[in-house]
Amino acid sequence: MSIETITESNDLSQLPEVDLYCNGYSEIKIGKSAYGVILSHNEHEKKISEVYRHTTTNRIDLLGIINGLRHLKKKSKVFIYTNSMYIVDSFNKGWIYSWVENNWVSNKKNIANVDLWKQLLELTQAHEVIFSYSKEGKILQCLDLAKISFKNNAVLIDDFYENLNDKYHPESTNTPPILPTLKIKKEGDLCRKCNIPVIKKTPSHKKIQKNKSYYFEYYLLCPDCKTMYMVEEAKKMI
Repeated sequence: MSIETITESNDLSQLPEVDLYCNGYSEIKIGKSAYGVILSHNEHEKKISEVYRHTTTNRIDLLGIINGLRHLKKKSKVFIYTNSMYIVDSFNKGWIYSWVENNWVSNKKNIANVDLWKQLLELTQAHEVIFSYSKEGKILQCLDLAKISFKNNAVLIDDFYENLNDKYHPESTNTPPILPTLKIKKEGDLCRKCNIPVIKKTPSHKKIQKNKSYYFEYYLLCPDCKTMYMVEEAKKMI
């Protein structure tokens, strides 16, 4: 039985189980990003990869999972493994459902990649889906698959992303609206630079600076642009 010919069942306890692994790879200097996806069901595997000329690391991860799910023609129980905490937390912590309720706005800022989030949300509703973080095993195979696709695959265009960026279309004036910048206070708030929800990171060792009477127990990090935010709530007195 191949991935595409999985037998459909209306009994949730008897849904076929599929593992979907996804990892992205980007080389910003040459303006290309790729994803590798492995779909696994019993002893069968299907490998998928695509290359885009201009996109972001978060978008390439979303594109990979979206296209992986599109290869499933029957309702399944899908275990999605990715090394993107941004995607995992968006579902497991319920951020995406809050975005929907607020018309894709959070803290008065538009959610980035809304076109892909809408597609992914629709696809997940057609299956029983569980998101998990992973950076080993088949995730590394997906990374190798993405790198190989750089040489062998035709380059695609992320139309939505390019149409929002003047540097790819200088004649375009359809730039996103500039919204007020708000202070980053907690996990899930949107990064000031790229509108991606920040995640909470805990240092493995306490870093106490000389002549300081406090240290930061944790910090907030944008998973896309890697901007760090030190918040007052994380400050601990010595």
